[in-house]
Amino acid sequence: HFRYGSLTTGIPIFGENQQVRVYPNPSTGSVNIPKELLNSKLNILDITGRLVFHQQGLTSTELHFDSLPKGCYMMQFLSSQGMYYARWVKL
Repeated sequence: HFRYGSLTTGIPIFGENQQVRVYPNPSTGSVNIPKELLNSKLNILDITGRLVFHQQGLTSTELHFDSLPKGCYMMQFLSSQGMYYARWVKL
């Protein structure tokens, strides 16, 4: 978790080499992910670190999040290759 002074957020911090690009970013609800992340587990955390979406075994590189409210999110991908993350803004 990230620590700033006495404040700890619920958002884990990962190394730069584990960051992936999702596009378009920002978007209105649909994003594309790298094909290497197919079959991985996806967690989406809001800015407070609260889990707002979870899916096991991604089957498409195009993902739709129309039901999520506008805001800043952290996408966490867990695959057999390791853990990856992306920051995403929904407009």
